[in-house]
Amino acid sequence: MRHKHTKHVWITLISFLSLALLTACTVAGPEINEPQPGQTEFTTEDPNGGSNNYGPTSDDGARAGGQGTTEAAPSANSDTSSKAPGAPSGRTGTVEEADLYRVSGNLLFYLNTYKGLTVFDVSDRKKPKKISGLPVYGYPIEMFIEKNMVYALVRDALYLSKVNGKFEFQRRHTSQLVSIDISRPSQPRVLQRLDIKGQLREGVSRKIDNTVYVVSYVSRYYWWGWNYNRKQQEEQATVYSFNVANPRSIQKVQSIDLIKDRPQNTQNNPTTTGNSREYYSFSGITISATSNTLLVGENWYHYKYTNNTGSCSSSENSSYTKLSVIDISDPKGTIRVHTRFKVRGRLTDQFKHTYIFDEKTKKGTYLGIFQRNEWNRENCDSQRVVKNTLLSVDITRGDNPVVLDELVFGKPNETVRGSLFAPDRKVVYAITAVQRDPFYAISFADLSNLKIKSEIDGLSGDINLFRFLKNRQFLLAVGRDNSNECTGFDNDASGWRSTKLAVSLIDVRDLSKSRLVQRKCVLVKNASWTSSQINWNLDQAHKMIGLHHEGDTTLLTVPVDYYSKSDSSNGWWWWYERKSAIGIMKWDLTKYDDTKSEKEQNVMENIATVIHPKGSVKRTVITKINNQRTVINMSTTHLSLVDLQDLSKPSLLSTYDIAPYVGTVYRFGNYIVEQSNLGRSYQDYNEFRVKKLGSGDLNDAPIVKTIKMGRIRNVIRWKNYLVIFSYPYDKTKSDKYKRPYFDYSKSVVRVYDFTNAANPVPRGSITLPIAFYPYYYFYCGTFDMAYRFGYYGYRNNSWVSTDRGLALLNNRNGVQRLSFLDLSNGNKPAFNEVTLPDPRKYNNNQITGRGYYNLVSLDGSQFYLTFNTFHKQVKRQDRTYYQYRYYAQPWTCANGKWSNGKEINIPGHLIRVFRQNNKVNFLTQDSYYVQHQVPQGNGSSYTRYQQIFRLYLLQEYGKGLAVLRDFHSFVSWSLRDLLVDNGRIYLNAQRDWYWMQNNGQDWSDQS
Repeated sequence: MRHKHTKHVWITLISFLSLALLTACTVAGPEINEPQPGQTEFTTEDPNGGSNNYGPTSDDGARAGGQGTTEAAPSANSDTSSKAPGAPSGRTGTVEEADLYRVSGNLLFYLNTYKGLTVFDVSDRKKPKKISGLPVYGYPIEMFIEKNMVYALVRDALYLSKVNGKFEFQRRHTSQLVSIDISRPSQPRVLQRLDIKGQLREGVSRKIDNTVYVVSYVSRYYWWGWNYNRKQQEEQATVYSFNVANPRSIQKVQSIDLIKDRPQNTQNNPTTTGNSREYYSFSGITISATSNTLLVGENWYHYKYTNNTGSCSSSENSSYTKLSVIDISDPKGTIRVHTRFKVRGRLTDQFKHTYIFDEKTKKGTYLGIFQRNEWNRENCDSQRVVKNTLLSVDITRGDNPVVLDELVFGKPNETVRGSLFAPDRKVVYAITAVQRDPFYAISFADLSNLKIKSEIDGLSGDINLFRFLKNRQFLLAVGRDNSNECTGFDNDASGWRSTKLAVSLIDVRDLSKSRLVQRKCVLVKNASWTSSQINWNLDQAHKMIGLHHEGDTTLLTVPVDYYSKSDSSNGWWWWYERKSAIGIMKWDLTKYDDTKSEKEQNVMENIATVIHPKGSVKRTVITKINNQRTVINMSTTHLSLVDLQDLSKPSLLSTYDIAPYVGTVYRFGNYIVEQSNLGRSYQDYNEFRVKKLGSGDLNDAPIVKTIKMGRIRNVIRWKNYLVIFSYPYDKTKSDKYKRPYFDYSKSVVRVYDFTNAANPVPRGSITLPIAFYPYYYFYCGTFDMAYRFGYYGYRNNSWVSTDRGLALLNNRNGVQRLSFLDLSNGNKPAFNEVTLPDPRKYNNNQITGRGYYNLVSLDGSQFYLTFNTFHKQVKRQDRTYYQYRYYAQPWTCANGKWSNGKEINIPGHLIRVFRQNNKVNFLTQDSYYVQHQVPQGNGSSYTRYQQIFRLYLLQEYGKGLAVLRDFHSFVSWSLRDLLVDNGRIYLNAQRDWYWMQNNGQDWSDQS
């Protein structure tokens, strides 16, 4: 039975006054080392290793099932849902792909990852204006736009429902098709949501006329709800068809589950000679579409190991594709599996296959390019197989697909990259590459005799995107060039050097004489380590470029990411900054002279490279706004507009913050300060933006002040200061080693004063001799609200905030120290340390000295240091337990002077210290362990230990003593996190394995 529960349960403790008010399972019989109210001496048993107290691990044993096989070509025994009535045909509608944006006049519709459907008025190019935003509760994928309607696809949809009078989100890990009315762009509204089982990604949907087709997939590790599900799912790929003729009442026409012949993993005893294990892993889908077929490729990974006699074993690492041809020729949306077969090798992107129907012969043919990259080992010999195969299959009879021909192409160890089918010319273009490319024009005029018509050998780098030009007589090719000159055939293309983004034009007018017209690389000033998503996401690369035709001239915009050397050398900025830009090129093919070499051509011209201020460009488009040629660039976080009216002087017009990377938000009175990241990572280039609170949307509030700075590590708020931690920059070593060099053993601290938040003031700075980078595990007003349980959870709070600064417990060079960063004078922050006595030692199985753990603050006036000393070993039920005495000791540091009080014996780890009725109270935690015999499938059993969590409430009782007021044991609960807020404790917990077993629930479904 499937139980769709959330992972954890939040239990609220009513107050600190009594832990007995909790409702939970109680202990049957006396506890081990049971505490007694009024007790003042305590010992705590810690686990020996601490790794086996949460229940049995997942079962990795053998599963029943047969062996799968990989085939070199389709078999006659294909899997179809019914006898095929004939090759799919008869429909002539245009196949539409979804995308992230649409420009309509002066309006830009953008489906943003963070903000949902956002509509911009770009009529004023210098001041684009957001006119509406419609949140999409989930992860937006892509959308279709038709007239006044948007059909958006969303993954991991959130449900907003009303429970007991309160609204709450439920995450069901389902996808959705959402119809949105945009007849009034300033007020878009959702009309309908339809659930789609499984996950979606870009490129798995198509629209033909009034039908939307979607292919979802479920991997083995798919899970539901908020909880992580350890139980492996059954892989699934499902084809959906939806009738969207009435957007207010979208109808699901049909759905078909494709993976019916699921391979089974098998495992015998791998240590026994002749026995083996065999695994199959579903690795995603690739789809392509014609007006009559949806081509769905399921990529599978296969691994087989056999323990042979002698010193060597045998193994096979391979992949294969299960190809389903779905008949979508019915305009009403009815679909059927026409044929299904298996091919050895991977189908890497949508441009690797197509379907052709011959009206004269009424035959249907599938064409696909499959990539084999396998490692096989037989006894002590290993062999790698790399092959690229073009396959033609007669699928007229879906129940009996017949291989017509297969053509292996490419040089040894070359893998196929970009490709493009041209069915009207009966040719496919493909490139194979390692470091130098051969380009192939392969004819399928005779489907039973595939032939290479021509090739261009020796191209440097690779090509990953093809587009047709000039009535398909020329090709645009985008990829990488790893040579110095970037002209196409340079002989210095050796080694894995930093590659450049290259744009090529290829002449394919005569298929028997393909040739390179010209190649140029995108020029980026001061760029290093250039890259582009075009070269990694071949399936969606065609959507990332911008093409614009005016007469004989074609304009191209290409997104590129790169690192640029920073101009600043003052140590505040990192040496290299990650940036995003668009390269702008133009060409005029009327200038092409086919009697000259590619180096003598004057067809292509680099216009400029324009920096996109923030974020990595996902889409770029060239359009006319008020009859002015304009480039619109979109990243996940920002929008930018570039004037391209004068091709000799492109200029950045404006930037709009859509959803900047906001890491943390701090409030100072009527102002908030956003820490926004300028780079991809947390450390690279930051800015702090001050906004004044008002009645409107905080995201749209004007920025009062901006502080820009370079690489930082952490930021901590202390009173009205923001304390910024970074690594010290070593210019001497950076110059010597020609790379950014930082000293990670030290810290630089800079203090900014936000007392007047509208005009923050930089105060002092100091370099610390230690790596002190305090981190908030949870923050909502105070840093120490959260406590994490588990074997290492109590080590979280190694630093605390006090009235005078920040205290840190640290271990440097094997010496335990207390360190203090004094911030009482922000203009002159100070630092001092004290060495802690009697450190822990292990000699001849003897444990001596103190083990220091964490710090806990009391009212900001002082803090408590916790440590333990070894007490003794005890044995119960053939298991050794280590008993310790834990202590809490008060400390203060003022004006560089340290002082401490008498240590107080407490049970377990200290969580919180607070005052009540002028008395100091302590909240602590420990565990005890109950032995269980867990049965195995063969009739035997093994020993496991159930961890029982306990919370204690104690009160100071004279100097050096604390008396136990109350305690509570959480039997059958596994505690994860604890929050303290306004006198209440909130616990994040889940049922443990033993409780689930006793209550008939599946551990895998609940953990």
